Amino acid sequence: MPNTTDAIELYGTVPDVQIGKLIGRTSQMVGRRRRALSIEAYSPRPRVDWSVWDKHIGKTTDSHLARLIVCDQTTVSSRRRRLGIPRYRSKILRRKSHDNL
Repeated sequence: MPNTTDAIELYGTVPDVQIGKLIGRTSQMVGRRRRALSIEAYSPRPRVDWSVWDKHIGKTTDSHLARLIVCDQTTVSSRRRRLGIPRYRSKILRRKSHDNL
């Protein structure tokens, strides 16, 4: 069994469950220690830097923006709703809906 100080190098690079199995601790114990050290949890997907993408939300479809960011559409949709931005509607669709009135 590796030394727990050696396992600290793994924090944030693999799931807490795997580290726990390696050092004989529960994933909750590993997570608590990782958070105490201000290390973010492992995520197989890179985090989105929203400071770059927020200005584009609502100016194109969520699915198009998701393809540009390389993330799931629901990730973009959730962010848009959290910011209170209405969903994008193309000018063509808006014009057609007004013509039908």
